[in-house]
Amino acid sequence: AVGAAEYATIQSPTGNPLTINAQGANQDLHLQSNGSTELFLDGATSHIQIGGAHTDTPDSRLHVIGATAGSVTAVTDTIITAENDDNAFISLLAPTSSGILFGDVADADIGRITYTHSDNALNLYVSASQQFAYTDATLQFKKATSLTTSAGALTLAPVSGAHLTVTLGGAGDFRVNTSQLYVDTSASRVGVNTATPSAGLEVVAAESATVPALMVQNSFDAVSNQVAVFRGSNRGTAADNDSSYITYEMEDSAGNMVEVGRQ
Repeated sequence: AVGAAEYATIQSPTGNPLTINAQGANQDLHLQSNGSTELFLDGATSHIQIGGAHTDTPDSRLHVIGATAGSVTAVTDTIITAENDDNAFISLLAPTSSGILFGDVADADIGRITYTHSDNALNLYVSASQQFAYTDATLQFKKATSLTTSAGALTLAPVSGAHLTVTLGGAGDFRVNTSQLYVDTSASRVGVNTATPSAGLEVVAAESATVPALMVQNSFDAVSNQVAVFRGSNRGTAADNDSSYITYEMEDSAGNMVEVGRQ
């Protein structure tokens, strides 16, 4: 009838496959709309291309083209290629979670990158075990983790004016190379070259006879004389004549610390 839609239907009887066969070796198959090829099957490689000019062999088993990206081709062993002339994205639309799974002959999802929408978290799994979850401004490692570099320094650089904060959980301590710098958080003590500081600050050093274990210097200018201030604790009955002192100790032959003087 005049004005009615015109279409053609290719179908097979119920229960039977529909086969389209391009006769001859390495024959291509074109699916066209209004004279323009929309889907192209390369007979020589069995690669399928959707979109694009269909003048070259598709780069991979499935090659989806929005527009040509130029003289660039997919790397060897690529199975799926998405190409465009500016930006190219793959959208995974699901209300609960979505992701990419990496498998081998032993484990179909031994590696995973997933996104869960309930907590808006990006998750990484390696060796079938979750390594971290990243939510808004929070990166949480799911197990004991080492950050290392194979070459060069590891730098943590907050924006200018911001702090670098290290927050330890529970009774955990902060340590650099086991004991070169050690912060005992439960006792609020700091040790240098000791993991068991017995004072607010304890420095343990094995320097030569001419190198001091501790040096305090005021280098503000040539006439600054105040180098260090030592203060005693608050006393409820403090008076002008109360005194504070510095104790000098040495180890005796039995390994005990003995006071040898005070100032």
